[in-house]
Amino acid sequence: MVKSRLFLSLLGTLLAPVLSTAISSDVRATPVDGMLAVGRAPVLMEERLHNLRRRESPVIEDETAATIDFAEVIRSVDALFREPASPKEGSKEETEAVTTAGRITAEFLENPPQETDRFPLAQPPEEPEDKWIRMAREGYRKKDLELLLAAAETAGPNAIEGYWALWALELRLEAAPDDPLVHAEFERFLQLHAGEYLGELATVRYLKTAAEVLNLETFERHFKSLAWNRDDTELLNWLYLYRLEDALARGPVPAALRKTVKLHLRDQKATDESFRRLGDLLARVDRSWSWDRVLLALQKRQWTEAKRNLRAVPRPLLPASIATLERILEHPHDWYRKAMKKPSSVSARVGEFAILRLISYNRQEAAKFLDKIEEKLAAGRRSLLWFRLGYSAAVDRRPDAAKWFRRADKTRIPRELMADCENVLAWEARNAIFEGNLYSLLNILRGMPEEVLKREEWVYWLGRAHAVRGNHEEAKKRFATIAGNWSFYGKLACDALKRPYPKPTLREPPQEEAVERWEENAGIRRAEVFYRLHWYADGHREWNWAMRGLDDEGRASLAEYARRQGLIHRMINTSDRTKKSDFRLRYPTPLFSVIERSSEGQQLPTEWTYGLIRQESRFIPQASSSVGARGLMQLMPKTATWMAKQLGLNRYEAHRISDIEMNLILGTAYLRTLYESLDESFPLATAAYNAGPSRARIWRTTLRRPIEAAAFIESIPYFETRDYVKNVMSNTHTYALMLHGSAPNFSKMLGTIRPSPASRTHLP
Repeated sequence: MVKSRLFLSLLGTLLAPVLSTAISSDVRATPVDGMLAVGRAPVLMEERLHNLRRRESPVIEDETAATIDFAEVIRSVDALFREPASPKEGSKEETEAVTTAGRITAEFLENPPQETDRFPLAQPPEEPEDKWIRMAREGYRKKDLELLLAAAETAGPNAIEGYWALWALELRLEAAPDDPLVHAEFERFLQLHAGEYLGELATVRYLKTAAEVLNLETFERHFKSLAWNRDDTELLNWLYLYRLEDALARGPVPAALRKTVKLHLRDQKATDESFRRLGDLLARVDRSWSWDRVLLALQKRQWTEAKRNLRAVPRPLLPASIATLERILEHPHDWYRKAMKKPSSVSARVGEFAILRLISYNRQEAAKFLDKIEEKLAAGRRSLLWFRLGYSAAVDRRPDAAKWFRRADKTRIPRELMADCENVLAWEARNAIFEGNLYSLLNILRGMPEEVLKREEWVYWLGRAHAVRGNHEEAKKRFATIAGNWSFYGKLACDALKRPYPKPTLREPPQEEAVERWEENAGIRRAEVFYRLHWYADGHREWNWAMRGLDDEGRASLAEYARRQGLIHRMINTSDRTKKSDFRLRYPTPLFSVIERSSEGQQLPTEWTYGLIRQESRFIPQASSSVGARGLMQLMPKTATWMAKQLGLNRYEAHRISDIEMNLILGTAYLRTLYESLDESFPLATAAYNAGPSRARIWRTTLRRPIEAAAFIESIPYFETRDYVKNVMSNTHTYALMLHGSAPNFSKMLGTIRPSPASRTHLP
């Protein structure tokens, strides 16, 4: 049984006995016969449970929310107190922690919050047809047309019946792709649902399912009708395949089309049929590209795809035998050891191939070999290799990154040959930020595409780069363009200008008629059915489609409608897209009493918990991620089980992870654990919550000096974690303004990240 501050905090958060006196220093008196000594007044467990259940608990803010088994909590607490206190637990600090936890509990029970929750979380009851809807979808997924149709007929008419018709059409088309009758029915379906998201979805499904049998004219006609999905990778693969085939039939393929297709394939990691067929056709049209796509696969670390592409290269274009090249792929170190004995005998193309493989295996070996043969390489190819080396080192925060970046001439690199080009270029800038070399950052950023430099992060860092060089007026201009934004870099820009942060805006409710109109919107009705079924992705698509083309007033009325329906996640999303948004809708505080209590019980700022939940789940209690995270705070099951054990909840069951109260209890306790283990740094603990404590510790060990948190965050290797930390920290600051009327200086709140030696952690 762990006796830590975390468990003691649990007392303040969960324990609900009727306390008649204040907590005293002898709080650890031994309980007898199921009694817990609280101050000087022992209370029977049965009495405590009776009083708890008799009281209308403010913990339960939604009548459908699952409750905590308080009996189990009390048993765990009693078991803990039966054990003798360790010397550490008997310390002054421990006693003070117990007293504080008890005081919080007593104050809560004596004066429970009376506020009315303005944002109840919707948990609509199941409808009779729901089981048949689920069965219909199961039939679609299993490609069982008979099951799908039987379930649809039983369910009867409802808001999403159009989806069943689409699913049935798709299955029929898969079974008979050449049947003109099915194609005609699909065309009629598209006409019937033109202008709806269902029509957009049907078009995508039709083009993908029938791609093999369509022609360029038909494919382009339907493709051009799309509003959202023109950047769909698979659709673009088929479109370019059709265009190449058409151009090839007419004569030589234009160079512009070949370059467009190369740029399209450059960054893809997909290996589906359309991707491979397009690549194979381009290799026939442009023989030199057959070898270049091998090099692209190496840059993406797609070893299997690289082998496949090798075998498709015409023999005259291979720089060595396939067996030799495959040995390099499989055993790069063995090849390097032999090649270094006589590097002059290695051809430029074999060397290029081997270096790209070595970069992923051993950067130092790759750099040493490149040093030996770089004179053999064309300037563009040589620069590409040095830049890839710099990128690899920068992502891992290695000191060699800047040196290798400098050896590359970015202007000479063929952009169609650099995989993930935009991201790779950005990492040269991130490395300069991480190293504190803002003087050189200006020249680096000037070499990036203009459309990239319009993004907030680069506007801010460009301003910082100008400031370092003494171009203060130019720096101010850059900061001023984003200083009014409620974003991570918008707030940092306010700090740079020493300007106050924008104040949260409130607005009058929209007209009742405008709000009520949404009740009849077919897309919104479909979305609500999907939300009831917890099919959130489908619901989001329908909802966002309904928002297309709305003016500010229209979005405001839809946000208000979402509030009334208890769809807090949609209320936030819609308000975020409203220029003059009501911040009460954009940054809501549902479940305030339980979130405040669980946060304060763990000595965490309530605004931090809100900021994290807003990013993690958008306040969807049933939220579930693709990797298995659950609930408001998106806890992984293993983490929740571990945390429950640390807190003494020995009878915790995994299925309770999504219970509102349990999820908040375990989530805030885990967040507190991360916070304490990472120098009480908000950004570090937030990064650890998303990417895991081991990764956060590793990133900190790469520091060679204290670094401002903003620079540390921008150089986080994982783009998901990088954006996550920015959003959570910005949310936290905004919630502080909303809850308290003021907020600390944002830059100071982020703080400084200090180096720390490598250390292992037992935290999950």
